[in-house]
Amino acid sequence: MSNNIVITSAIILCSALLIAQLIIYVMIKMRPDKDYQELVLRTRSWWWIVVLVETSLYFGKTSFIVLLGLVSFFAMREYLSRVHTRRSDRDTLFLLFLAIPMQFVLIYRGMFIEFLCFVPLYSMSVIVLALLVSGPPRGFIMALGTAQIGLFSTVYSLGHFAYLGLSDDPNSNQIIAGNILLPIFLTQINDVFQYMCGKAFGKHKIMPQISPKKTIEGFSGGLILTSSLAAVIAPYVTSLTHLQGFVAGLTLASLGFLGDVLMSAIKRDLDIKDFSQLVPGHGGILDRIDSLIIAVPIYFHLVRAFSNGWLS
Repeated sequence: MSNNIVITSAIILCSALLIAQLIIYVMIKMRPDKDYQELVLRTRSWWWIVVLVETSLYFGKTSFIVLLGLVSFFAMREYLSRVHTRRSDRDTLFLLFLAIPMQFVLIYRGMFIEFLCFVPLYSMSVIVLALLVSGPPRGFIMALGTAQIGLFSTVYSLGHFAYLGLSDDPNSNQIIAGNILLPIFLTQINDVFQYMCGKAFGKHKIMPQISPKKTIEGFSGGLILTSSLAAVIAPYVTSLTHLQGFVAGLTLASLGFLGDVLMSAIKRDLDIKDFSQLVPGHGGILDRIDSLIIAVPIYFHLVRAFSNGWLS
């Protein structure tokens, strides 16, 4: 994995965080009566996120895969600590955690077909059998759905992200780091663009029962700005062309929004605000990675399609 783009991105992100901290400091001095605690906590957490991601990328694929394996574990733990599970399903919960090392070993060994098939087949065979053997028929559908949502959102999705670190390019190892950093950056900046456009132009609610603050104008503005930005920067950090970058940005922005509202719907169903308080100011890991859950697997396959000449 190229260290040039990792070091450059680390410098850019740290500079942005320093500017953010300076702005917060000025805001506190100008309006000491207002509560900026959450903003301070969010910025502090972003420092840790940047350090962990950039350090893991700097030391190569093993450290990055290990980091995502740990993220997958804590995300699964958050999820299972919040959803309803039957007492008879306790053994099945162990099998859900067992899927994490099995999936990431396949990724580390570069076993592409096995990696793609493992979680779907595991959820429809091992998990189904465990639920049938251990529990009564009543509540079976709910238990199976709960297990499969957990597997796909915390193991399968993040597995695609980890496999991006193995998607080598014959011309430059820099492409690997770019393919990892681009979806992180675009999904996060899309949230900012949606918020700004929603504040400035938002009038029509897009999903009032799930996310009452999100608007059609905010979503559309984020879509346009994110895809346009992706078209500009993608050729400099990945092997994508400007057109491919635009399509990738469009995909990440729209599916990032879908992942966000998916997790929002789950939290509203569970009547909770956050999955945990593990990441101060952000909630839990699932609250932080929600925009990547659906977007990253599709982005992964788009990158592979682009590398085979689609839209070249």
